[in-house]
Amino acid sequence: MQNSVARRRSFSLPSVRLGLEVLAFGALVVLGMALLLAQTGQVASTGYQVERLEELKAYWQRENQELEAEVARLRSLDRIEQEARNRLHMVTPSSYMYVTVNTLPEQPTSLLKKALGEKETTPADTSPSWWDKLGATLMRWGRSS
Repeated sequence: MQNSVARRRSFSLPSVRLGLEVLAFGALVVLGMALLLAQTGQVASTGYQVERLEELKAYWQRENQELEAEVARLRSLDRIEQEARNRLHMVTPSSYMYVTVNTLPEQPTSLLKKALGEKETTPADTSPSWWDKLGATLMRWGRSS
């Protein structure tokens, strides 16, 4: 009787082990398929998002072109002249008056100096720096000794 029980146990253990292996293999297959489905869904979702972003990019490019056309229209000289006449009530001058100035100001601006071709002086150009003064003092001191 003990032999028959031992035989049953020895036969039942491999079958249980085989069942666990089949179950583990099945779980791996299901897990792999779930992973494949998740990746496929992610790829599809990313594709839809890329398509939506491309449509958005095309929309903003059209908007940009429309704004550039509006800027070009607003910069046209004919439109500016029409605005000056109608909205600002400006008129074309009938005569021109030229004013000649014979004297220069006491403190000419840098723009005026540039127009006259003069060299523009900076405060550093007009007075010696402290190290120049120190060097000159040391030179005088060296000569006197």
